Amino acid sequence: MEECPTYVQCGKCKAVYSISLETLGKGKKMACGLCSHSWWQTADRMQDLREGWKMADMPQPRMDQIKSNMLQGRSPNFVPGKAKGEATIFIGNLPFDFSESDITEMFAGYGAVASVTLVHHENGQSKGYAFVEMEKKDEGEKAIGEMDGTEMNGRALKVAMGGK
Repeated sequence: MEECPTYVQCGKCKAVYSISLETLGKGKKMACGLCSHSWWQTADRMQDLREGWKMADMPQPRMDQIKSNMLQGRSPNFVPGKAKGEATIFIGNLPFDFSESDITEMFAGYGAVASVTLVHHENGQSKGYAFVEMEKKDEGEKAIGEMDGTEMNGRALKVAMGGK
């Protein structure tokens, strides 16, 4: 099945839905399957999928977070604060398919990981860098010393102390 090159986005939770111009016609009432927001969609407000990009299902944890936020009366895209540690580490040149859990696993061998923040484009694709909070500063320094310059999937990682 060939993917549709156009999509619409829910104005409330930012979920996206693939839809063709033929299906939309002159306009159509849309309803988000995630947050139940509804709106009138016209062709002039449709978005084109960039060349070489593919639609992907929203990860279940993200859907659960949106639903939980709404039940608690928060904005659908509210993200609770991340835990802080003694050392904030910048890690760059990451493979674009890495997830926060992959990064946590990489750093867990050096000590307790308080949190990981993988930075994404608005479309959800990784920007290739992240910030890792290590509970202990010495564990973070050891991770930096051993991981900086390490090759991962053909990419030399840049690992350095972050923050001020």
